[in-house]
Amino acid sequence: MTEAADQPAARRVQALLVLPAMAMALFALRIVERGEIWLDRTYWLTGLAGLGGLGGGLLVLLLAGPLDRLRRTAPRILVTGLVFCAGFIAAMLAGYLVYVIAISGQFEGRPDRYLRSVAFASMQTSLLFLVSVPPYLLPWPLPLLAGCAAWLLAGPAPAAKPVEPASPRV
Repeated sequence: MTEAADQPAARRVQALLVLPAMAMALFALRIVERGEIWLDRTYWLTGLAGLGGLGGGLLVLLLAGPLDRLRRTAPRILVTGLVFCAGFIAAMLAGYLVYVIAISGQFEGRPDRYLRSVAFASMQTSLLFLVSVPPYLLPWPLPLLAGCAAWLLAGPAPAAKPVEPASPRV
């Protein structure tokens, strides 16, 4: 196989395996740095970071076509990092919502207005997530993870198409 054929496979492996493991490791380092005790909650938060790394990597893979159209390296790396951050936070939020509302049993919807109950519970839980997660992701874990993801997944610039010389007119 050629190096060009190995590039998409390497991107998939990095997005699906390396980035979630790296996210979990950085999240665990941040928990240790904060001096928190390792309980079920901290293990669960570390796993949630792995889910976020998977979601961010998948979003970058889904948008690989438009991202590869950027010819210059710096803008491509910057946009890839921002797309990864958006996917990372969205996947962590989705995992947190599923856990709090569906798994932990902290939700009791009103039978007559069930959809409204779910919507308000989701909004409240999302706000709780957005308030409680920044101490774990900032100042260094999320920027470092986004930089690593952008460096791994941005890939080389697409090669320019060769221009064929025009045939001489007779």
